[in-house]
Amino acid sequence: MGLAAILGLFGLTVILAVAFVAQEVRTAEPVFPIDLVSNRGVGVAMGLSFVIGLGQLVGVTYLPLYLQAVTGVSATNSGLLLLPLLGGMIVVSAITGQLISRYGRLRIFPVVGLAIASVGYYLFSTMTSDMGFTTIAGFMLVTGVGLGFVNPVLSLSAQLAVDRTRIGVATTSVSVTRSLGSGIGVAVLGSVFTSSLTDDLTNALGPKAAKYAGASQNVNEISSLPSGIQHAVINALSGSLTTMFLWTVPVIALGFLLAFALPNPDMDEGSPGSQETGDGVPSEDGHRDVGTGSTDD
Repeated sequence: MGLAAILGLFGLTVILAVAFVAQEVRTAEPVFPIDLVSNRGVGVAMGLSFVIGLGQLVGVTYLPLYLQAVTGVSATNSGLLLLPLLGGMIVVSAITGQLISRYGRLRIFPVVGLAIASVGYYLFSTMTSDMGFTTIAGFMLVTGVGLGFVNPVLSLSAQLAVDRTRIGVATTSVSVTRSLGSGIGVAVLGSVFTSSLTDDLTNALGPKAAKYAGASQNVNEISSLPSGIQHAVINALSGSLTTMFLWTVPVIALGFLLAFALPNPDMDEGSPGSQETGDGVPSEDGHRDVGTGSTDD
């Protein structure tokens, strides 16, 4: 696909996005109420969800390629070897949910989690072709722990920031932005990876780079290359993947800064707009009125 086609698709995307927003503002019952973005609990959660979607999918997508092509493990084992990353996320997410229930605070978890995840992605950028798996597994565990602190918070923040008639759309908005982050992240950072790989191969192989460019992302073809060419291709692939992980760090760090804007809702009061009597029973109109349901402390 040529540059003109890419720019044309990008322009079309912008036009359609503007048209979507204009239509949602005008309609009486929008699919996505645009005013939700101005709600701190929802808007910040959407931004953080975008960052988490980007970071999580980039790791799950490109770490197996690194493990297969650079360290030489099989395709099956490369998936199993992601256990430190995924296991760390799952275990810490469960623990974070319990801590939220006990202490009733949200903001601290994404702040700490994204700080840890930033360190984890920086550690990924230091990987080398001769690094042992134990070290890489440690890097994955650090990243998984960081992401695990954030995952349970985002939907809960959005739900507590709106009245119960809008809980569904608020929750969906967080999920959609996570998917957008995943798609855009893999596309943009994948371009960074491909560009870096092309440059590294050209520097290592000169005129021969074009001949081996296709094989550089095919694990089976890499293993069949002549020894000298194979070494150059693996080094180029390793360097390109670590460059891509380094580009991920500022995005995760931006999420860390954004996390400070996340409100701390009052977990005892629940979501705003619901009306409750003194003994916790809904009032006659079926709603619970609990004020804003959010504090900044």
